[in-house]
Amino acid sequence: MYLNSKISSRITSQVLSGGEVKNQLMTHNIMTDYGLQAWAQGSLGSHLALGSGSRAEVGNITSLAAHVRTTSGVYSYSDINVIDDVAGVMRSNHTLTVTYPIETVNRNYSEIGIHNNNVNQLQTYALLSDSTGQTTSQTVLAGEQLRVYYTVQFAIPLLHSEVKMINGVSTTVSTVPLYTGRDVLARLPRTSTNYLWAAGQPVPTAGTVPSGGVGAPTASRSGNTSTIALNDTQGNLTGGISMVRAGDNSNNIGLLIHFDPPIQKTSAHSAKFITAAVLSNGDFHES
Repeated sequence: MYLNSKISSRITSQVLSGGEVKNQLMTHNIMTDYGLQAWAQGSLGSHLALGSGSRAEVGNITSLAAHVRTTSGVYSYSDINVIDDVAGVMRSNHTLTVTYPIETVNRNYSEIGIHNNNVNQLQTYALLSDSTGQTTSQTVLAGEQLRVYYTVQFAIPLLHSEVKMINGVSTTVSTVPLYTGRDVLARLPRTSTNYLWAAGQPVPTAGTVPSGGVGAPTASRSGNTSTIALNDTQGNLTGGISMVRAGDNSNNIGLLIHFDPPIQKTSAHSAKFITAAVLSNGDFHES
């Protein structure tokens, strides 16, 4: 199954004078191609680069046009596992807060991007914009400083269904999210808390953990895929396997994957359940 998820952002940049907010801008960014790949299988950086140039906001961008400075920050998390029926997603916000040192000379900043300790490998990119959406620059005078709240939103569809051929049988595979993850590591289930259910389970509701189930092996992760492998003697459930749970509710992604009809697993078969993270840019959903 492919876990098709959307990434978006809301960036608030504030000029501080004497510790008070003098002015602020709010803008949005794109995740770069490199950033989407990096977060699917690794981590989102905690370094935030500022520049005074401009470049088109396109996926293959790798660096700022005119880098000025970089400062690292700390992530906080809010609106975790929000079920948004209007947008049809479960979402969570990951906010990187960065406060830059006090400026010693006047600066005009116009571009910004997250990276993982390498300013030439941007994971996100944005041009600062005003309230009308027009690109602009933000002036920070000597003696003032800039503070940025950079919120990256991760959203999973509440229900995603595909028809697959499994062992020669046309099977509707439906995926719903349990949890969206409370960290900025790979967007995949990666714990040992996996379960299987026998035939008779309905398509689950997002965010709801069903009762019962039997333990499944620990998932392995490689790149942007997560795999639960069953040997010949595992998962031989009455009527077949109707549902798989991958992940838990700690800091990780949690999923339920439902099969209709159930997978007919016996001691004559082995099986693998493989989930691949596919991330793309999307729209920011307000709380």
